[in-house]
Amino acid sequence: MNTPDAATTANGWLSPAAALNRYVPSERLAFAGAGLERRQVQFGFRIGDFGLLVPTSTGTEVVKATTFARIPKSAPWLQGIYNLRGNLVPVIDLAVHLGIVRPLGRADTPAADDSTPHILIFGKGDRAVGVTIDGFPQALTDLRPVSHPPDQQKLERLHVSAAFTTGADLWFEFDPESLFSALAQAH
Repeated sequence: MNTPDAATTANGWLSPAAALNRYVPSERLAFAGAGLERRQVQFGFRIGDFGLLVPTSTGTEVVKATTFARIPKSAPWLQGIYNLRGNLVPVIDLAVHLGIVRPLGRADTPAADDSTPHILIFGKGDRAVGVTIDGFPQALTDLRPVSHPPDQQKLERLHVSAAFTTGADLWFEFDPESLFSALAQAH
């Protein structure tokens, strides 16, 4: 007669603790190796050739800019309102706000191919704001601080708090909530 040991139950199944403890991760997995340093990943997006970092504590999502309703007599940087699951989200074109030239075929002319601009949505519900971006955000590691970034006037208008580099690319950390509040109060 078989008697169950501490690892199995009366019906022959492993106990939950025994089942969890029997898994041994492969040595090929990054988190399995002892002494491996974990790199911090931050996400950045582009507006023309200008790179901005998504604050790590900010909830975001990316949607294709298929259609949005234009608002007559609004600020030039306000592209319109986007319906995101029943929530009306204002869409801002920071390239217009900053005077950045975008590559042709972006932002104002949504197309059926992959060159369709994307909207990066910051926040949720009635607090959501969209920003037209060029392509998907990308994961960035090994960001190194820059002490004297160029183009201070644009940086002030974006509410930039810090600048970083990844080789030849500059990335700017900004405060989206402060930026969106300033834009709303200005117009």
